[in-house]
Amino acid sequence: MQLSELENDILGDLNEDTHGVWEVFEFARMHHPSYDDQQILEIGRALLQSWNERQWLRLSDTPVYPTRTETLGQMLEQINQLGVEATRYYKGAPSIELTTKTYEDVAWLRREI
Repeated sequence: MQLSELENDILGDLNEDTHGVWEVFEFARMHHPSYDDQQILEIGRALLQSWNERQWLRLSDTPVYPTRTETLGQMLEQINQLGVEATRYYKGAPSIELTTKTYEDVAWLRREI
């Protein structure tokens, strides 16, 4: 499976610990410093949607900050509703972790566990 440098960077970090969903957008900003907030939103949202479809993400049982978000679908809907505001920390933002399926699908992560 061919992953982008951005995806590999985020996966590597998520392999270490739980992250707030807004951190996906921060990684996108680091990889694309000349992009505006709308472009960052589109990149991060597409990545989250793709990983959700691959079943690579789950909401953390121990979020970085308190949240009422119960499903990844709710998380994606929040991002759609908030727009570019979701690219930075927002109150109630959920935290995400990798699933066991991620480790099955991404060979180099298997070496780390």
